[in-house]
Amino acid sequence: MIKLTVKFSPEYEVEQIRWTLSKLQWYKDNGYGLKFPESLDVDSEGDILEEQIKSAVNAEYDEDIYKVQEAYLLENWHKAIDEASSELAKTSLQPLGAYTINLVRYGVGGSYHYPDSVTVNIGSKYEKGLLRTVFHEIVHLMIHPWISEYKVSHWQKERIVDLLTAKFVPQISRTQEIPIEVTEPVDKVFNEHYPDIELAIKNVGLLTKNP
Repeated sequence: MIKLTVKFSPEYEVEQIRWTLSKLQWYKDNGYGLKFPESLDVDSEGDILEEQIKSAVNAEYDEDIYKVQEAYLLENWHKAIDEASSELAKTSLQPLGAYTINLVRYGVGGSYHYPDSVTVNIGSKYEKGLLRTVFHEIVHLMIHPWISEYKVSHWQKERIVDLLTAKFVPQISRTQEIPIEVTEPVDKVFNEHYPDIELAIKNVGLLTKNP
């Protein structure tokens, strides 16, 4: 059983916004939707000061919003994991025994921080979507060493995670909109080599070298 420790705080929201701003152009270039406090103008000219971020976060912070989603996640997580366990056992993937889940209201929908931390935006992901995003990001963490080793591109990686999530938890999975020129070759390689995940990832990495 994978255990979750859920955390949230105004300080982490400030950290999340700073981190998002540092990658703002990359997110825009890749079509990611982002959320920020209403009073924070991220499109303005000039730097955004730390005190501006803190003030904007504190103006909207409501701990009860986080507690509701924390309760839902912890109450429903065990069912998702139980349903995933038999398919997961067919592979060589080894999830950790515990992960830290940071709940935020700003930034991108979800992200992972190797080896054992996940951040989920409850402003855009809640209840079933929250479960799906947590599982999605944990799959990212499980395959991250192979993704790095075999130099798999961003959207190839996302497609692999979508395919694995659909295998493990089909009742809550949902695929992202990824260009067909990415999905078709990745799907072919994945289906040829599943459940050997490392071999599938290795061969997806070769697609970039030998298009």
